[in-house]
Amino acid sequence: MSDNTVWIVGQVFPVENEPEKIHDHWEFQGVFTNKQKALDACHEYKTDFVFIGPAELDTPLPLDAGDWPHSWYPKLEAEPDSHAKT
Repeated sequence: MSDNTVWIVGQVFPVENEPEKIHDHWEFQGVFTNKQKALDACHEYKTDFVFIGPAELDTPLPLDAGDWPHSWYPKLEAEPDSHAKT
Protein backbone atom coordinates (compact mmCIF):
# COMPACT_ATOMS: atom_id res chain seq x y z
CA MET A 1 0.00 0.00 0.00
CA SER A 2 1.13 3.56 -0.62
CA ASP A 3 0.77 6.90 1.09
CA ASN A 4 -2.27 7.44 -1.17
CA THR A 5 -4.11 4.45 0.30
CA VAL A 6 -7.34 4.97 2.23
CA TRP A 7 -9.48 2.23 3.76
CA ILE A 8 -13.18 1.90 2.94
CA VAL A 9 -15.65 0.38 5.40
CA GLY A 10 -18.90 -1.01 4.04
CA GLN A 11 -21.81 -3.10 5.22
CA VAL A 12 -23.88 -5.70 3.40
CA PHE A 13 -27.23 -6.96 4.60
CA PRO A 14 -28.70 -10.48 4.85
CA VAL A 15 -31.63 -11.37 2.63
CA GLU A 16 -34.79 -11.26 4.74
CA ASN A 17 -35.77 -14.74 5.98
CA GLU A 18 -32.55 -16.21 4.49
CA PRO A 19 -29.76 -15.12 6.87
CA GLU A 20 -27.15 -17.30 5.15
CA LYS A 21 -27.52 -15.19 1.98
CA ILE A 22 -26.44 -11.59 1.57
CA HIS A 23 -27.62 -8.97 -0.89
CA ASP A 24 -25.41 -8.09 -3.81
CA HIS A 25 -25.29 -4.42 -2.82
CA TRP A 26 -23.59 -2.66 0.05
CA GLU A 27 -23.71 0.62 1.93
CA PHE A 28 -20.76 2.91 2.43
CA GLN A 29 -19.98 3.31 6.14
CA GLY A 30 -16.81 5.41 6.10
CA VAL A 31 -13.32 6.07 4.79
CA PHE A 32 -10.24 6.00 6.99
CA THR A 33 -6.61 7.04 6.70
CA ASN A 34 -5.26 3.68 7.81
CA LYS A 35 -6.25 0.05 8.19
CA GLN A 36 -6.33 0.09 12.01
CA LYS A 37 -8.86 2.94 12.09
CA ALA A 38 -11.03 1.02 9.61
CA LEU A 39 -10.79 -2.13 11.74
CA ASP A 40 -11.69 -0.16 14.88
CA ALA A 41 -14.77 1.23 13.11
CA CYS A 42 -15.96 -2.30 12.26
CA HIS A 43 -16.36 -3.10 15.93
CA GLU A 44 -19.01 -0.37 16.27
CA TYR A 45 -21.48 -2.42 14.20
CA LYS A 46 -23.62 -5.21 15.66
CA THR A 47 -23.61 -7.14 12.37
CA ASP A 48 -20.77 -9.37 11.21
CA PHE A 49 -21.33 -8.33 7.59
CA VAL A 50 -18.98 -5.35 7.72
CA PHE A 51 -15.97 -5.32 5.40
CA ILE A 52 -12.90 -3.21 4.80
CA GLY A 53 -10.80 -2.73 1.70
CA PRO A 54 -8.08 -0.40 0.46
CA ALA A 55 -8.49 2.20 -2.27
CA GLU A 56 -5.83 4.31 -3.94
CA LEU A 57 -6.57 8.02 -4.22
CA ASP A 58 -6.61 9.44 -7.74
CA THR A 59 -6.54 5.96 -9.29
CA PRO A 60 -9.32 4.79 -11.60
CA LEU A 61 -11.02 1.52 -10.81
CA PRO A 62 -10.93 -1.41 -13.26
CA LEU A 63 -13.74 -1.40 -15.84
CA ASP A 64 -14.54 -5.07 -15.25
CA ALA A 65 -16.39 -6.21 -12.15
CA GLY A 66 -14.56 -8.64 -9.89
CA ASP A 67 -13.26 -9.34 -6.44
CA TRP A 68 -11.89 -6.39 -4.50
CA PRO A 69 -8.20 -7.16 -3.91
CA HIS A 70 -7.08 -7.03 -0.28
CA SER A 71 -10.61 -6.67 1.14
CA TRP A 72 -12.17 -8.90 3.79
CA TYR A 73 -14.79 -9.22 6.52
CA PRO A 74 -12.79 -8.79 9.76
CA LYS A 75 -15.52 -10.30 11.95
CA LEU A 76 -15.90 -13.37 9.74
CA GLU A 77 -12.47 -14.21 8.36
CA ALA A 78 -8.77 -13.74 8.93
CA GLU A 79 -6.93 -10.95 7.19
CA PRO A 80 -5.42 -12.11 3.91
CA ASP A 81 -1.65 -12.55 4.12
CA SER A 82 -1.01 -10.35 1.11
CA HIS A 83 -1.43 -7.15 3.15
CA ALA A 84 -1.21 -8.19 6.79
CA LYS A 85 1.65 -5.74 7.46
CA THR A 86 0.10 -2.63 5.86
